[in-house]
Amino acid sequence: MCKAITELIEEGREEGRKEAQARIEAAEAKASAAEAKAEEEKAKARAAEEAKEKLQAEVERLKKLLEAKK
Repeated sequence: MCKAITELIEEGREEGRKEAQARIEAAEAKASAAEAKAEEEKAKARAAEEAKEKLQAEVERLKKLLEAKK
């Protein structure tokens, strides 16, 4: 009887470990996906900033051309 109870307890522990491991893996996958998305957003922001800087430079160049023609 005591051995049966001990086995049930151990089975419960093992099941708990497996469930905890599955939760950990799911959380890690979510964290990884969130990190990848954040990196993607950073890359988009950098690209937008570079495009903005190029446009600003072009505006300044065109302003100088207009001033030179006056």
